[in-house]
Amino acid sequence: MDNEQHQARIDAEMDAKADVNVMIWLIIGFFCNFIGIIIALIYNPIPKIKRFFGKTSLYTLFYEKVYKSRARKLQVIYSLCGFISTYLIVFIFYMFEILFINFLGF
Repeated sequence: MDNEQHQARIDAEMDAKADVNVMIWLIIGFFCNFIGIIIALIYNPIPKIKRFFGKTSLYTLFYEKVYKSRARKLQVIYSLCGFISTYLIVFIFYMFEILFINFLGF
C-alpha cells in the first residue's frame, strides 16, 4: 500500500466515524428492531464531494471504498446496540414486575 492509499484510508475512516450519526442509528435500531438492522445493512452512505477536490482518482476510488465499508459497519453496530437495548429494557421491566408482584406482594 503506497502513501496515497494509506492517507486515503486514514481520512476515510476518520470522516466515516465523524459523519455517522450515532443517535439516529440507535433510534432506528430501537424502534425498528430487525428492520432497522436491515436498513443499516442496505443504506449506502455517500461521502461529501468537497473532500475530493485536488485529489487523484486513485485516492478518490480508495477513499470511497473505505468510507462506505466503515460507515456501513458503524451503522450496523449502532443499530444493533439500539436493538439490544430494546430487549434489555423489556427484560429489566419484566424482572422488576416479578420482584414487586411475587416477592413483595404488590
